Amino acid sequence: MNYFIWIFLGLLALILTLYIVFYIKKIKAPKIVFSFLIIPFATAFIISLLNERYPDSLRIIQIQILAALFTEIPLLLQLNKTKNLKFLALLSYLLILAVWNMLYFPTIYLIRIPSWFSAFFIIIMITLFGSFCFITKTKSFFLFLFYAAAFFAGGWLLYTALAELIFSHRLYSLLLTIGSITTLFQLLIYASEMTLISKKYSQPLFESCYLLSFAIVSAAGILMIY
Repeated sequence: MNYFIWIFLGLLALILTLYIVFYIKKIKAPKIVFSFLIIPFATAFIISLLNERYPDSLRIIQIQILAALFTEIPLLLQLNKTKNLKFLALLSYLLILAVWNMLYFPTIYLIRIPSWFSAFFIIIMITLFGSFCFITKTKSFFLFLFYAAAFFAGGWLLYTALAELIFSHRLYSLLLTIGSITTLFQLLIYASEMTLISKKYSQPLFESCYLLSFAIVSAAGILMIY
């Protein structure tokens, strides 16, 4: 299976290189095509690596496949401007967070977390969500429910990561913490309707954070085995 690892790694490197080249040259159509290919080939590389070195990691492999599927759907749906499909894109986004939490959250049962940490984290997240609502100024009740669900699902992932990082000192928790923060940041960019920064840079920044959060959280799944 080693040759599969190197094949998918080489193809992923090629895709990333071409994506960066077309992004710099501002050639839209090829850039979009290669942005869609990043997640499938990154997932193929990760699964090949896990299957070769950790053949018993079936659950993590299944999670990686599900997360990749739900991550790809919003990217594909953004090509279609039909408003009826927006609900499906938002639902897929929530499913990404649900799948990640399904993988990582059970690990906190293996460590002892002080009650003060949980209480402090809840207070911080509620305060941050209040600030999030103030910045985004969401008027739609449906979108407000989506942002609340997505924000606290991302917060739950961050809680797991920080608990592991502080009280268990696992290496994967560092990547998971960075990935969780990146996820919350790109949610803020999306929810603010690109008004926080220049519209010229907001969409590329959102897409970069979106792909980066997937890559980092996926990489944490590999390190989780160690």
